[in-house]
Amino acid sequence: MASYAVPWKYRILESTLDVIRHYPEFPEGTRNWDDRVYHPDHNGVIHPISQLWHGDGRAPVFARYVLGVVRLLGRGPLSSGVRLAWNDRQGHHTTLSNQEA
Repeated sequence: MASYAVPWKYRILESTLDVIRHYPEFPEGTRNWDDRVYHPDHNGVIHPISQLWHGDGRAPVFARYVLGVVRLLGRGPLSSGVRLAWNDRQGHHTTLSNQEA
């Protein structure tokens, strides 16, 4: 399968980007990632995490920062560099050649 030619770490990044992406064509209330991710409140009632944020209803600064970094890793030239850096092919060849010896 062609998708297995892509380093698995990069496939995880792509899947993460799909989860946190904004989808303007989705119905209202499901367009942002934190409207599509659910967590129980202190009473055990399941809610979108966007309803659990304190203050202005936005994700905490730390979460926004981390997600911003993840989004940056998935953009343009940086994305290509990450994909190349996470390519484990050479490591697999080395491991296989050591096992055959």
